[in-house]
Amino acid sequence: MLKKNSWIVLILAIALFSCGYRFSGGGELPAGVKTVFLVIFNNRTSEIGVENDLAAALGNTFTTVGDKDMLVKNRQEADAELTGAINSVEIYTVSRRTETVSAERRVLITASARLVSKDGRTVWQQGAISVTQAYRVAGANQETEADRRNAIRDASVLLAQKIYNNMTSNF
Repeated sequence: MLKKNSWIVLILAIALFSCGYRFSGGGELPAGVKTVFLVIFNNRTSEIGVENDLAAALGNTFTTVGDKDMLVKNRQEADAELTGAINSVEIYTVSRRTETVSAERRVLITASARLVSKDGRTVWQQGAISVTQAYRVAGANQETEADRRNAIRDASVLLAQKIYNNMTSNF
């Protein structure tokens, strides 16, 4: 006979899986799209290379979270194209050591994304998708710059995951 705690776990497991609950990224692409060609997002900011960081992060997210064959390298093989724009990269101070010296800053990246089918129809889109990532301000400028670039790369990963999860959520 099962103990009381085992029954609770069993009932919760049945409830979760029977109601259609899924973890993030477990959904399907909209409108029957099975394969996607990734277009490097338009960089509307002065931050050089952020579009490449996001493209790499999106490619990694599609291949690790989604079906490995979902992302295709040839535009003609794709059911749809994922396009978008990085609209802003903002840096602001989170905390200070003194009135004029920052201790920690945060990068805020805002983008928009759109999934367009072969026939030119927009099957999914989202306007302002934003993520933030904090980084420390070191005494040396080179170290602070390296931390800022790492924060932008980390934020790009978060943004890619958010785009993928929002696109595959069937709500």
